[in-house]
Amino acid sequence: MRTQIAKLSLPGLVWLMMIVVLVSGCAGKTDAVVEPVETAAGHLARGLEYAQAGEVNKARVEFDQAIALDPNLAEAYFQRGLIRHDQGDLHGALADYDRAIALKPDLTAAYLSRGVFLQTHGNLAGAIADFDRAITLDPGLVEAYYRRGLARLEQDDFMGATADFDQAITLDPKLAEAYNQRGRARLAQGDLAGAMADYDQAIALKPDLAEAYHNRGSAHVSRGDLEGAVADYDQAISLDPNVAVVYYDRGNVRVELGDLAGAIADYDQALSLDPQLTEAYLKRGHAYRAQGDLVKAIASYDRAIGGDPTLAEAFYHRGLARASQDDLTGAVSDLKRYLALSPTAEDYQTVEEWIGHFEARLSE
Repeated sequence: MRTQIAKLSLPGLVWLMMIVVLVSGCAGKTDAVVEPVETAAGHLARGLEYAQAGEVNKARVEFDQAIALDPNLAEAYFQRGLIRHDQGDLHGALADYDRAIALKPDLTAAYLSRGVFLQTHGNLAGAIADFDRAITLDPGLVEAYYRRGLARLEQDDFMGATADFDQAITLDPKLAEAYNQRGRARLAQGDLAGAMADYDQAIALKPDLAEAYHNRGSAHVSRGDLEGAVADYDQAISLDPNVAVVYYDRGNVRVELGDLAGAIADYDQALSLDPQLTEAYLKRGHAYRAQGDLVKAIASYDRAIGGDPTLAEAFYHRGLARASQDDLTGAVSDLKRYLALSPTAEDYQTVEEWIGHFEARLSE
């Protein structure tokens, strides 16, 4: 049974605040000296105060002023980049991160933030390079190991990801998210027991970590414990009811358990949250077909094919559903399309025979 695993979302204001705290000392370790606000350093300091208070628009104005007064003040570009990133000004954010690093090549937090930016936008190699640099500058920076582990997961470098999560956990044994993500890496390497132990620990440390329940549910599926999987998916949904893939995964398990009506309800909910989840249309079609509702099954296969015209499985099953309705013309068309998309399919010859049989009936 195939399952999907949700990914971490782009950090928003919480991430921004964490970075502000991380580098608040960059602008002014001024325990004894307070910079006049009309100076670049003064505007930077006040911008940090606004940012920490959540008043990011005022903070951005202050960082703009700091840069106007001192175009070489790296920390001001960096802080403005954080705000631009959080506000969706992606081009501006990247430009600010680049400028901050050019001006101050040892600004660790800038590499970390630019790495997160690059990772979020699919440049995994660039992200890893930035995390590498951040770790070189600060070997104790937990977040850099954790983020590099996530990027390596996306590259299917499961051993490298595991090593990074190991280091993150060594540095911070209470980082629940690192156990959760290491569980993913271990499961991908076939270490089911290790994955389960990691998910258990993540949940023990952070009982409201919905993703850990989702991932542990998928591990239960791998163990054949379908009831355990449903229980974990239930809990994940209780904690966060807006993740489409969890409903999709629970729907798949419910099919295995023979609960077709429950599965269809899950696929419906998944699609209401993510109408682009093509696999959910496909699986819902299977469930309707198993119930004997060919009209709804074909309608679901239609939607699956609309989302992915190369989805051979959808043509195959729609073809069989059409044949069951005596729509032999439609069946032949779909099955031919299936063979065109799957020239090495094990059932190629069998499907060819079906097509020949249907065409013979049509010519009678």
